[in-house]
Amino acid sequence: MASYDPIAEPPKARPDRFEGRAAIVTGGVSGIGLAIVHQLLRDGARVMVADVGEPGDDLVPDGVDAGRVEFQRTDVADQQAQEQLAAACVERFGSVDMLFNNAGITRITALHEMPTEQWDQVLAIDLTAVFLGCRAVLPQMIEQGRGAIVNTASTLGVMAQHKMSSYVAAKHGVVGLTKQIALDYGTKGIRCNAIAPGPTRTPNVARSYGPEEEMGGRGKYLLDTIALGRMAAPHEIAAGAVFLASDEASFISGVLLPVDGAHSVHTGPIWTQELYDEG
Repeated sequence: MASYDPIAEPPKARPDRFEGRAAIVTGGVSGIGLAIVHQLLRDGARVMVADVGEPGDDLVPDGVDAGRVEFQRTDVADQQAQEQLAAACVERFGSVDMLFNNAGITRITALHEMPTEQWDQVLAIDLTAVFLGCRAVLPQMIEQGRGAIVNTASTLGVMAQHKMSSYVAAKHGVVGLTKQIALDYGTKGIRCNAIAPGPTRTPNVARSYGPEEEMGGRGKYLLDTIALGRMAAPHEIAAGAVFLASDEASFISGVLLPVDGAHSVHTGPIWTQELYDEG
């Protein structure tokens, strides 16, 4: 029997895991968001997908009933759009059991050269949108007496990186907001957690660094900061996010879960004793 390859293959489908539950996934048409959508659908959930871009033919995995997924074009930085998204999920599926605040952008600019408009844009999409999304679903979750929120933070929610002040500030804010929601709404049956993805094979990363097998010096340095020696596949990040929303994590709330191949537990590249000896 062939062994399971966690790098090449998503986790095995569990159709009864989220049967009867509905989820919202922002930034859900590509990368980590799309991987979250796929796992939720394979595991029996109904999913409202939100994004500013159009979904591709890969939105619904093979073998999944397309009637369990709905797409709504959504600017997550817009309060009214977020409220409409939450309402649409309730109207279409009858509840909002899970919210994955996954949409985000990155800008690389030295702080003293950063236009105020760029700072505002990153904070609006990477932090304020998380607040808006949570606020939009919380009344429904309170009424239901249950709910699970998973926010996509970053390893840069606990660290810093050169010329990424707006992103770092936003992701630190996401971590703090996650803890506050967990504290304030735990007695309502609502859990709130965050994931901290490490470098992942997404279209955005490929545009910035090039394909993993063709990376130049900057990309090779990035790879050398990951103890496992490679980037994550999007479905590996999705597995952590979906776990936090599942019943297996029923007593986990207010945490930041690094899914990063030990990227965040050290400073700088990984060097072996052999390389030191050679140098």
